[in-house]
Amino acid sequence: MKADADQWENAKCSLAIGETVACVVTHHCPFGILVILEQIPDVWGVIERIGMENDGYRTPEEYPPVGSELAATVVGFRDYSLQVELTMLKRMGGGDEQCSDKSSRSA
Repeated sequence: MKADADQWENAKCSLAIGETVACVVTHHCPFGILVILEQIPDVWGVIERIGMENDGYRTPEEYPPVGSELAATVVGFRDYSLQVELTMLKRMGGGDEQCSDKSSRSA
């Protein structure tokens, strides 16, 4: 899934820097995680590892599981890759509780 130019511009207009958004982890990468924003599912979000290290997530094995629901803050927009830059606030449902499985969502 990759946003087209219109979807990307709509996403940038509808999200504000500093806004808290709900998202779901879809992929683990060496640099961080990719997420789907619940309010704009056609646009990828990216949370880099450095934005998660204070929460104890230093390697892909420690990242929140695929399907985890997160709260994240919008910190920027990557026009070159059509991705929203995010920092993780917390896993939804609190602390270390199991997050609900969202594996039925398409990535």
